[in-house]
Amino acid sequence: MTDIGGARWWWWQAVGMLLWATTLQAQTVGFSTAVYAARTSGLTRLDSLFVFPGIDVTAGPVRAALTVPVVRTTSESSDGSVSTTSGAGDPLLRLDVRVLERGHGTRMTLAAAAKPAIVDPETGRGTGQSDAAIGATVVHPVASGALIADVMYWRYGDPEGVDFPDAWAYSLGTTRTLGINWSILGAVSGFTAALPGESRPVSFTLGLLRMLHRRQSVSVTASLGANDSAGDFSIGASWRIVR
Repeated sequence: MTDIGGARWWWWQAVGMLLWATTLQAQTVGFSTAVYAARTSGLTRLDSLFVFPGIDVTAGPVRAALTVPVVRTTSESSDGSVSTTSGAGDPLLRLDVRVLERGHGTRMTLAAAAKPAIVDPETGRGTGQSDAAIGATVVHPVASGALIADVMYWRYGDPEGVDFPDAWAYSLGTTRTLGINWSILGAVSGFTAALPGESRPVSFTLGLLRMLHRRQSVSVTASLGANDSAGDFSIGASWRIVR
């Protein structure tokens, strides 16, 4: 899927048709932008800036979302040499289908995701192999907030010379409302597998969300890696509007 024509063109056509078909019956269309800065230390220090523009459409129990990241990374090796790369990364398409919603608010959705290998791996912003995942999300209201559990089983494509272990990605969190327009989030997330010789990534996240009005919100988050595999830290902000 890394060639310029053929596969790339067909993938974008498939995404466009899915979003177009869903939009025809859409109850809501959302636009979002998230910006994150992260640092990972080691033999090579890596500073990264991510911008995630996205669109999502919801029709009944179905929600489709497309995100195309823009990445800028600066790496500094132990000998002092520095290299920088920037540009678009591989897009991510996620489809959620609500399969359960009880009267007291508990709901469950099944999910599928795909990250096709669109970007040339020589840029350093992609592996040149496509990834896919299936999973589920459960939200259960408690007091003035909710408990959230999200799991996805990722099947990774392996670039030449590297064997990425397939793994479950998980996130367990809780939210709490503060007054009318504010809420906070705390979560732990990670993966059940890692590359040989590395520990399984685990990180902790704290977030604050502000509803500007019924259809627009902003949020800020900070994450701290619990081990070297998860990176040092990241901070970010996001904005979302629903039409």
